[in-house]
Formats: sequence, structure tokens, C-alpha cells
Amino acid sequence: MTEQPVGPRCGNNPNVRLTDGDRKAVADFKARLALQAAIKPYVDAAAWVGGDPLMEVIAAAVWEHCRTEGTSLVTDDPRNIAAVAAAVARAAEAQQQEPDDTDLTEPDIDRMMAAGVPVQIVTGPPDAHGAGAQQQPDTGAPFATRVLEIFAKADSHGDLLWRIVDGQPEFAANVSDVFAWGGADAEDITAETLPVLEQAFTDLAAIRSTEFVADLYAARLRKMRPQGAAYPGNTHPSWREVSMLFDACGPERELGLGNPKPAPAHAPPAPVAQQPAAEDTCRPVEIDGEIIRVRGAAEMSEESRAALAEVIAAAKRRYLAEHPEDEQQPAAADGEDTRPSPTAVLLATRCDTCQHTLNWHRNDVGCTVPLCVCGRFQPPTEEPQP
Repeated sequence: MTEQPVGPRCGNNPNVRLTDGDRKAVADFKARLALQAAIKPYVDAAAWVGGDPLMEVIAAAVWEHCRTEGTSLVTDDPRNIAAVAAAVARAAEAQQQEPDDTDLTEPDIDRMMAAGVPVQIVTGPPDAHGAGAQQQPDTGAPFATRVLEIFAKADSHGDLLWRIVDGQPEFAANVSDVFAWGGADAEDITAETLPVLEQAFTDLAAIRSTEFVADLYAARLRKMRPQGAAYPGNTHPSWREVSMLFDACGPERELGLGNPKPAPAHAPPAPVAQQPAAEDTCRPVEIDGEIIRVRGAAEMSEESRAALAEVIAAAKRRYLAEHPEDEQQPAAADGEDTRPSPTAVLLATRCDTCQHTLNWHRNDVGCTVPLCVCGRFQPPTEEPQP
């Protein structure tokens, strides 16, 4: 079969097939014609408007990048002027479009987080066939926003580590010195482990201890208790509740190199100091040849001794009147009186007249109770013998 001649490369020649470059040239030409038709109404009515942002920027850019003469005359090639004006117009158009969070750089996110601005990173759907594609749960809020929100509410910004890898954010909980003494450590936060982080925050918020959200999150994933030194001290208002949450993460850890201190809740109780025995402040006083123990620091005057002797004598008479059998007991062979001494209940004996105990009485004034209306102290009346 003989190949047909193509003929001249002309748009009217049906035998000529357009290349990709030809098609682009045709498309550009059509676009130029359409743009010229679209701008005609604007160009016909074009006039300088002082203060118009776009006009001001275009004028400044043309003056800076094109050849000029004098103080206000531009003498450059119109194509150069058009290139500068088009660049400004395209930049203005791009600025008006909603920014794409995926174009943020690490310094951009740093500045936004420092200013307290929530960073929302919107990504397209993960590649179902791509390796390592993360399936994000459908909860209405993006993964990055949920992670940032938790640490912002917990006021634990220093416990969140992040970086940008291939345009995507990666997060980790900073748990340095939490599980091992003097060690740098971090626990990754992914879409799969995000529910664990959210539950840890919820449990700690209930006891107002959200500052431990990174520690509890990592402990639950590792099924390991933090080292004892990472537990809250017993001055923390919720230290017992936080300790119980930590304890539920794993078995008790042995003390050693990475865990040198026990948790306050597991520390052995401090030895109870033995209280010294109360000092005996009683001192012996001789009253009518009998030694009486009297409580008090000051020395007794002769008047006080006489008053106490009267009280003791009255108490003895009262006691013997109530216990006549004691008076009839014979003395010991060596002359020692073996009868029970009534001095153990002397001052607790009530007066027959006012019913106040005898320790409230004085020989010279009688009862010293302010509300007592009785007269001078009168010894108890002895019961008549049958």
C-alpha cells in the first residue's frame, strides 16, 4: 500500500496531524483572543484611580523594572511592561484565593502555633494502594487539628513534638525522663493511636490533671508504668488519682538504674516517731506528817499548806464515815498502818454543802466556784454511829 503524501503543514490541510506543541499554540492563541475580548470594556473605561491597591503596585513595579526617562516617563518595550503588569495581576489573584494548608512550611507552622492560631492541615484522600497510607477516622475534624487541640487544652505545648515529612505532619508525645531516668524518649501519635490520646485526656480532665496527658498516653500504649520519679508528688491535689491511672497501665516495676525512686504512693510509710512520756509534774508535799503528791510548779506557802491540810482532814473524815470497816482494822505488828489510804480520792470528793469537789475549796474562803452561793467551807457531817 502506497503511503499518501502529507502535503504542506497548514491548518487547512486535513492530512496534517497537529503535534502537542501545535495544540498548545492553538490553545494559547484562542485564550489570547478570549482575553482581549474580555478586557475590552475595562480598557475602554480605564483611568488612573489614586489609592487603588492593584494600580499602585503595578505602577511601582513597572517603574522599578522597566526603562524610564526623567521622573515619570517609562520608555520600555510594551512587552516588558506587560510582563511586569501580568506578574503583579497574577500575584494579586493568587493572594485572593483561599490558602492551601499543605503549602505551609515548618517556619510558617512555628509562627502560627506561637501565636495561638490553630493549624489545620487538609490533605487529599490517602492512596489506597500506596505503602504506609494512614487511614484517618471520619470524625469531622482533621487528624492534625485534633492532636493540636488536645495539647492546647492540656496547656502542655512542650510535650508535643512534630515535623513535616513529604508535606505531611508527623506528631509524637515527648516522654523524656518519664520511663527511664535521664533518657530522651518519644511516643508516636498516629491516626490509629489518636483514640488512646483522646481517652487519656478525658480521664485526666475528670480529675483536673491534664498536664500528664503525654505520660498516660505513652504508658497505656506501652503497657508500662512510668518510673517512680515521674509520678506526681504528694503535694499535687490529685496525686492519688493520677497514681491509680498510672498503676493500671502495667505491673509494678522493680527499682533499678532506670527506676531509682519509688512512686510516692508505693514508698514505705515513714517511721512513726515515739512520743516521749509525759513528764510527771507532781511533787511531794508533807502535810501533817503525811506525804501528799501535789501538781503545780510554785512552792506552797504556809497558808496554802494549812488550807490543804484542812481539805485532806475533811476528806478523811468523809471517807471513814462512809467506810467504817477500814477504821476498825488493826494495825500491823510493827506499828505500820496497813489500812488503805484515802488520799487517792481526796480532792475528787464532793462537798456536802455545795456538792462541788474539794479541790475547788479553800480553808479561808470556802468554795471558790464563782457561781457557788454556799458560805465558808464546812467539813462533812459524820454519820452517827448506831
